[in-house]
Amino acid sequence: MCVALAQAPFVKITSPKSGIVVRPGEILTVVVDATPGVFKGVIVTPFTAGGSVSGPPYRVLLEVPADIMPGVYPVGAIGVPPSGLKGKTDNDKDLVRDTIDLDVERSDSPKILTAELSNPYDRTVEGFHKVGETRWLSIIGVFADGTKVELRSSKLTSYMCAPTSVVTVDGEGVVTAIGQGPARITVKNGSATMVVPVSVP
Repeated sequence: MCVALAQAPFVKITSPKSGIVVRPGEILTVVVDATPGVFKGVIVTPFTAGGSVSGPPYRVLLEVPADIMPGVYPVGAIGVPPSGLKGKTDNDKDLVRDTIDLDVERSDSPKILTAELSNPYDRTVEGFHKVGETRWLSIIGVFADGTKVELRSSKLTSYMCAPTSVVTVDGEGVVTAIGQGPARITVKNGSATMVVPVSVP
């Protein structure tokens, strides 16, 4: 005799797809599928603007803040059990959830870029003092409307070092000194480009 095993409850964001590019101020409909009859609803975080109370599937409006910095942001859906949620949901391993990433980018390109190296611990502007140190490369884009936006975490910002024997830089603008000497970091976002000279004593 075969006994069917009960399927584990699930919550799944079916739309939008993870990695989709969205704009600041945009309103999206997040569609969440879930095991029927198990949850009394779902919570979508962050940025939730409201949505359906019945489902599955659940449809929740998500409003991307107009003043958000470009970059990748996680969006999560949590199934709400009949007894409700208790305490902090971040650390509750028993919750049924799903997560996607949204790539928030402006629709226009910056006209110019500015950049400076800063200490990751106290955010002060500071160059390198020795091999092995790490700095953040703060990238500010100035747009046609006059706004200044931090672009360090934007997926549209790219970095290139020369020579690579002096410093390395990752996709988040974290610069590590790996050798002595001068180097140049070329930063691009859209049509804007700038070169940041660095030196490691």
